Amino acid sequence: MPFRAIEFHKPIDNQIYETIINFADQEIQAKNELLARTTDREKTYYEQKCAALDRQIDHLVYKLYDLTDDEIR
Repeated sequence: MPFRAIEFHKPIDNQIYETIINFADQEIQAKNELLARTTDREKTYYEQKCAALDRQIDHLVYKLYDLTDDEIR
């Protein structure tokens, strides 16, 4: 799949870019928290948080590339 350039002059591209960056920052923080946790409950919470953020990032990338459900599968 070719890389798609972000067209920052387009509000939707800019919004998607900013949101992806925000989610990525949150995921990095959550992964750092995960490494610092000792109980299974805490680890599970941060693992789930990372997975949820990863799914949100994926969804935004699909939107950025205008992928159909068939292409996503």
